[in-house]
Amino acid sequence: MTQQTVVAVQQPKNGFLMEPQSLNEAMELANMLSSSNLVPKPYQNKPADVLVACQWGAEIGLKPLQSLQNIAVINNIPAVWGDAVVALVRASGLCEYIKQDWDEQTK
Repeated sequence: MTQQTVVAVQQPKNGFLMEPQSLNEAMELANMLSSSNLVPKPYQNKPADVLVACQWGAEIGLKPLQSLQNIAVINNIPAVWGDAVVALVRASGLCEYIKQDWDEQTK
């Protein structure tokens, strides 16, 4: 019978994090993510685009998966969109309030 060693690993408070610590780790992560069907189609099979989006997102406070879900590339220009814009503004501490209205006539 073999003896097994159990090692306690302290997990971050926010759960599982994928934050590469080197360029090699970032490239491995980009390759893995780009091969997934769970990332948006513009990033599938494009590890370089995944890497750039994750880096760009990191510079503005987004984690890798948040970056891929919230950075849209339109005519080769990346732009933050959707709720991520509101979240980043609120997190900045500079936002006093946000008023959102729904116009029933706009469809």
